[in-house]
Amino acid sequence: MLKRVTDPTNLLTELSVKSILDMMCLWPSGVQLENLVSLDVLRCPKLVSLCGEEEKGLLKNLEYLKIEDCDNLEKLPNVFSKLRRLEITSCNALESLPIDISYLEAITIKKCTNLKHFGSSSTNAETGEEEKGLLKNLEDLVIEDCDNLEKLPNVSSKLRRLYITR
Repeated sequence: MLKRVTDPTNLLTELSVKSILDMMCLWPSGVQLENLVSLDVLRCPKLVSLCGEEEKGLLKNLEYLKIEDCDNLEKLPNVFSKLRRLEITSCNALESLPIDISYLEAITIKKCTNLKHFGSSSTNAETGEEEKGLLKNLEDLVIEDCDNLEKLPNVSSKLRRLYITR
């Protein structure tokens, strides 16, 4: 007897979404994408979010995320537990990245004019001051044309390439 697959999206390992001009949310609640490893979202100008914060397990195995030319994207969900590479280009409404991205190995951020900060934050027990968390696995950091970026995150000694330009 064959086992019926009721939701074929749970078998996807790679997904590319391009030029869907009216899409505001990448997928509705209840969609299971736990096997998704790579996601590209390109030229979706009305996209506001990938998924809601309530979708904690939705992208739990995602390792690579590329988002480009999504001008209305406001934030990314804090649901990535295995993400290694993040590329974001021309997402002008984006002001910050998820709190915990300490496990990333490569970050490329270009032309995100309203981005102000990224990386995890914590409070120093001795001084009580907020500190940016250490991106302990980061080897590659590229930041281009992010004029409103207020602070760079702390990086570890693993960093091999740093490229920052306006």
